[in-house]
Amino acid sequence: MQDLISKLVAEKQEYVEKVAKINTKLMAGSLSTKQNQLLIIEKDAFNTLISVLDARTTDLTQTGQSVQPQK
Repeated sequence: MQDLISKLVAEKQEYVEKVAKINTKLMAGSLSTKQNQLLIIEKDAFNTLISVLDARTTDLTQTGQSVQPQK
């Protein structure tokens, strides 16, 4: 189960890095309004995924990893 938690944490880190890259592009100010809007939508989606991964990781950690594999 610790392996699952490690994978979730690694996936979250990938999304955090993507959000950082998007923030850098947005702060550069060299994009069109449409490009900015699309990047903001993409950033919001990544932030939602980060929140879900945080919640899942916390749940697995606090509940004693009570996840049963499906058969």
